[in-house]
Amino acid sequence: MKNLIVYPLQKLRNDEFPDVVDFTLDIVEKHNPVELKIEGFYNRLLEKRPLLEEFSEDSNLAPQKELIDSERKERWQVILAIKQHANAAEKAAIGTQSDARMKVFPLVNNHLSDLTSKNQKVINRAVVDFLREYDDNAELIPAATLLGIDVYIDKLKTLQQSFNANIAARRKSISAKRSVKLQDIKLELVNTIGKLFSAIEVAQDENPAIDYTPLINELGELMVTYRALVKGRSTRAKTSADKNAMTAELSSKTTPAAI
Repeated sequence: MKNLIVYPLQKLRNDEFPDVVDFTLDIVEKHNPVELKIEGFYNRLLEKRPLLEEFSEDSNLAPQKELIDSERKERWQVILAIKQHANAAEKAAIGTQSDARMKVFPLVNNHLSDLTSKNQKVINRAVVDFLREYDDNAELIPAATLLGIDVYIDKLKTLQQSFNANIAARRKSISAKRSVKLQDIKLELVNTIGKLFSAIEVAQDENPAIDYTPLINELGELMVTYRALVKGRSTRAKTSADKNAMTAELSSKTTPAAI
């Protein structure tokens, strides 16, 4: 008899775990748990299916995400407007704006240039640094006003403040949701799956006239798939760690002190 082993389901990521529960229920249902005399343990797992909702993103967070995404897009357009306006002022080269350009252009170039290929974390840090330097330097505000860039910078400041507030609110909501202790729920469901598997093996011994092989084989293949997923991730992590350790060792051997 082929043994059904639930390990290492508890090591699955939170976004992966619900699928294995759903697939297990679907497979058992397909093979008719009543005829296989395992409906009691099947129903126990079925009753716990609503717990999977704890692993999904709260629908209340969706509007926050949409707002944050919208503000990111609007912020990017304002950044482009600041850069374009600065470029236009530089090309115009109006004499009375020379001093203002010398003050504002380094600020724009140091923080807002070359952001096209950067991720959101880098862009956010660049904007924060840009606005901090702008607020800390009293000479920049009148210079930006003379160049007509101040309205865009003020808009960027308003957007960034709203963006920060919405990010903080979203993180707080996610943190509150995670306090439900997903690991405990995962363990409870894994134990219930394990009891279902044990019930299948017991039923197979008690009912030799019933063919449990198709069910066991299909569930076994499912477990092998997820076992391979976890093992592959573990292997990649170990390989990466070994590579980093080797690099660090080689680096230490080639330092001036080592030489």
